[in-house]
Amino acid sequence: MDFATADLYDDLKDEVTALKPHFNSYGKRQKCRGRVSTLLIDEDNSALIELLKEDGKGRVAVVKVSGEICAVVGDKLMGIAEKNGWEGIVVDGYVRDIQNTKNIDVVLLAVGT
Repeated sequence: MDFATADLYDDLKDEVTALKPHFNSYGKRQKCRGRVSTLLIDEDNSALIELLKEDGKGRVAVVKVSGEICAVVGDKLMGIAEKNGWEGIVVDGYVRDIQNTKNIDVVLLAVGT
């Protein structure tokens, strides 16, 4: 993928919103692009599991997690995402199993572990 986020923002500034830069990378890939599917969840990640079971078609799941600190994505969900053609998962929350997620060919950005 050959693009820079700053250039993309310059070209599309009236159509996009930038996330605050507090995300860390936990997947094998470092950047992605695609149609965004958004989701608001609490500590129960079952809605995210159902979303990732869909044909990703190059989409990016952007997930806002409300509630207490808990990990909502790990290697199993990353495996589902990879199998179903998702480009990436951006979690405004926490993830787990990072020793394994770093080997899965999907972008995983999150606040922490």
